[in-house]
Amino acid sequence: MMDERLRLTHEMESSFEWGKWNKEIPFIPIYKDWEIKIIPPFGGAVVRFLVREPGGDDISVYLDCYDTLGCFGSPYWEIYPAADGDVERYKMEDVDGLLDGLERALEKIGENKEKYEKARKIVRLEEQLESSRAESRLLRDEIEKMELAYNTLEERYRRLKDETRSD
Repeated sequence: MMDERLRLTHEMESSFEWGKWNKEIPFIPIYKDWEIKIIPPFGGAVVRFLVREPGGDDISVYLDCYDTLGCFGSPYWEIYPAADGDVERYKMEDVDGLLDGLERALEKIGENKEKYEKARKIVRLEEQLESSRAESRLLRDEIEKMELAYNTLEERYRRLKDETRSD
């Protein structure tokens, strides 16, 4: 099995020119509190990774050097989802554009997450309010039953007292 993997690795290295791209792929200065997860380059990508802010949703990033996954005409980075929910592509050398796109996408995810969390809080509060209303109705029903029982007992008491006086 290991020999087969080594053979495939050498074929992939040759087919995708990993040595060449290792020299040409630019460094990407990572900043802020982003989390980066390097993942295997499936689907014809040369490089793949995920970016997110702690606890946030992932943004997929890949480098396509052969127009295997799309048509760009030169090596390009693609991010998904971009700030508009679609994909955005940048020339391999345009690291600033890539970082700007990632920052905008992460901001949009953060905004959507805040809106979602607020909406969830509202739903939870509405559920609690409805539960309280239902409890209140039940308590009112119980109070009415208790008042009816009290009034019935009081009426019996008065009748009995009246009967006792008349005797």
